[in-house]
Amino acid sequence: MEAIGGYFRGLREGRDMTPADVAVQLRDILGRKVDPTTIWRIETDRQNPGGDLLLGLVTVLKGRMADVQALFKRSDASAADGEALGRSIAATGYDDLTDDDLALFGRLTPEKKRLALELIDQLSRVS
Repeated sequence: MEAIGGYFRGLREGRDMTPADVAVQLRDILGRKVDPTTIWRIETDRQNPGGDLLLGLVTVLKGRMADVQALFKRSDASAADGEALGRSIAATGYDDLTDDDLALFGRLTPEKKRLALELIDQLSRVS
């Protein structure tokens, strides 16, 4: 899982965001408080993100679930591998979701957000 933490760190730093920036956006998406130290713990492999937090990080950092799945499957992937991938995604300007998409998602009720994240998770398994 250290490669996944590195991926999120690479995306975050590549997008010039602080852990506090990410935590605020996660709060808006998930409808609950996320402490910036949680972001640090995930990035340093001290905590595994599960369920809605994992999908929320992918959404906020404009990453790709396929990258997370690929890193998870690679037992030899290091934090540096994940970080390099995250930085390359951030540098290429890859944005799966637009700001309008994120604003719309932010206006959903917590129940609809949960359903949307579940749908994203299911769709990422089909790809």
